[in-house]
Amino acid sequence: GEEKAPDDNPEGHDEST
Repeated sequence: GEEKAPDDNPEGHDEST
């Protein structure tokens, strides 16, 4: 997804949710 930027994805993408 492209909602928030988690600690592992600081560029602004979240594949977890």
